[in-house]
Amino acid sequence: MAILITGHRGFIGQNMMETLPGSVGHEWGDGEPNLDGIERVIHLGAISSTACRDWDALLQQNVISSVRLITACDERKIPIQIASSAAVYGPDNTTFVETDKPQPLNPYALSKFIVEKYVERRTWDVPVQLFRYFNVYGPRQNPNSEYAAVIPKFITIMLQGKRPTVYSGPRNSDTEPGSCKV
Repeated sequence: MAILITGHRGFIGQNMMETLPGSVGHEWGDGEPNLDGIERVIHLGAISSTACRDWDALLQQNVISSVRLITACDERKIPIQIASSAAVYGPDNTTFVETDKPQPLNPYALSKFIVEKYVERRTWDVPVQLFRYFNVYGPRQNPNSEYAAVIPKFITIMLQGKRPTVYSGPRNSDTEPGSCKV
């Protein structure tokens, strides 16, 4: 099966490319993706910084480019899976259920939420799936990145012979987000 993976140079995209042999990668800076012969799209490509305040760039890349890709997939009857983010939940994103009202607090989270709403408010001729990542970790992750999940941070601390400090609140396995290994 020919699978197009947008954002294939990113942390998650690199792992997807390795896991799905024969997949084709695409980065937004390379122009519009060629969908000829593609049977499924996994859309990971985005400006992923929650610190980015360049609304024009986020609007163009995360919203407009995503809408174009989703629409093109629908027109060509290509199923698409779209990465959103736990950032759409807002400040208290540790104790919630999926149906809680999103509260995006930064331009990145808002851009992801806008795409979610676009998908939810239309009827599609092909499967369109949204998914939200939490605490992603795995091979090729930069442990020094501001976005590094807690797992690589703990490993780095333990390799230094120190003990990590773990803070924990009330535990509810039905609503507490966990970690996602890629």
